[in-house]
Amino acid sequence: MSQPAFSLIVCIPGEMPIRQDLGEGVLTFGRSPENGMQILVAEVSVKHGTLTSVGGAYRLSDIGSTNGTKVNGVPVGAEGVE
Repeated sequence: MSQPAFSLIVCIPGEMPIRQDLGEGVLTFGRSPENGMQILVAEVSVKHGTLTSVGGAYRLSDIGSTNGTKVNGVPVGAEGVE
């Protein structure tokens, strides 16, 4: 069995890193257990964002989170960023 091409690793101070292998389609993330990846941090919204597979890359989108999402300090909205 081959390794997935991409993985997302979330590092929260004082906790073990969370690794999520990324496949095709959409991965939702947030505090809710209904998400594909649950992140239990107060600054993360119940339904925070998505990672969508787009032609061999991924698009990160904020889906109306309270605290927003940033990549390298730049806010990311619903249109997302690759």
